Amino acid sequence: MKVCVGIVTRGRAELAEKAVASALAQIPPPKLVWVIEDGVVGKPFEWKQGGPVKITRKETSLGYMAARQKMMMEADAEVYVSLDDDAWFLDPHAMAGAVRVMEENPRVAAVGFEILTPDNPKPSGKREVEAAKMFIGCGHVLRLKAVREVGGYEVLPGLYGGEEKDLCLRLINRDWKVVKLNGVTVWHEKTPHVRDLRQQRRAGVLNDLSLIWRRCPGAKVWFYLAGNISHQVMFSLKDPRKKLWPSVLGIGEFFFSLPAQWNLRKPVSQESWKKGR
Repeated sequence: MKVCVGIVTRGRAELAEKAVASALAQIPPPKLVWVIEDGVVGKPFEWKQGGPVKITRKETSLGYMAARQKMMMEADAEVYVSLDDDAWFLDPHAMAGAVRVMEENPRVAAVGFEILTPDNPKPSGKREVEAAKMFIGCGHVLRLKAVREVGGYEVLPGLYGGEEKDLCLRLINRDWKVVKLNGVTVWHEKTPHVRDLRQQRRAGVLNDLSLIWRRCPGAKVWFYLAGNISHQVMFSLKDPRKKLWPSVLGIGEFFFSLPAQWNLRKPVSQESWKKGR
């Protein structure tokens, strides 16, 4: 299967170089590593070490979701491997393992890796493939036939978060499967550089509520909206100085956006919602 690795970067050239190097070191290597520099900030990303690396520069930011969408829809590949620019493989056979899962299971559309971070650095010790509700965006593999069948990512009103959940729900609703490949690890540095954590929180709350509105079947939508709002407030009270006001703004933005989102409601089936939630 032809593999394209996609990396979106902005203002983190040195970290992105490490992500590219880890992709090229995979056994076997991908057909292409495509880097989109999503708005030039600071040192431009460059690659002088050889290999099948394509760099696309956007002077004005598209947003990381739009950049990933471009690669998924345009890549001459069957499999798309997504890495954050501050994430890299710890296992040289990670991609091969994910591709093997897809080859052995033709209805698997998405494979998530086990993600290790500075605040969660120890692997689980598991080695099996297990069913999952969604993948973590910083390191995952997608079957492009399935992604293109459902139209890829749908634009959510917030700039960050929720698109993976939404994509997985729509894939599950088309009888595709999402799995996690335990024991195959990706390191996510989670660097705060050029990240606005308050804005991420605000957008994440907005997108969580928007996803429920668009996908939850029947009258249950109001129950899940109320429950999610309660959860967001309770969670933010654990760190109110950093999270409460962004959460309140995200909730307010959702209700403000609701008239525009009213006709975007395309619920999944009861069974798919249960599987995906």
